[in-house]
Amino acid sequence: MERKTVHLLNPGEAKTLKAAVYDLSELAAKQALYGIVQVLSFNHKISREEFQEIIDDARKYSDLSKKT
Repeated sequence: MERKTVHLLNPGEAKTLKAAVYDLSELAAKQALYGIVQVLSFNHKISREEFQEIIDDARKYSDLSKKT
């Protein structure tokens, strides 16, 4: 089994992700938190790509909920 190399976020990546989280609505933030808990229930860590996908999905879910 191949081990993935863990890379820490550089300051620019961290700033971008923090801004994305800050811009979430309350509903989207709840969805993101739920997604993070779901991933952590299967794995003990979350990759940057998984985290970004969770934030993007939460934002999309929130946007769809506002339209209906």
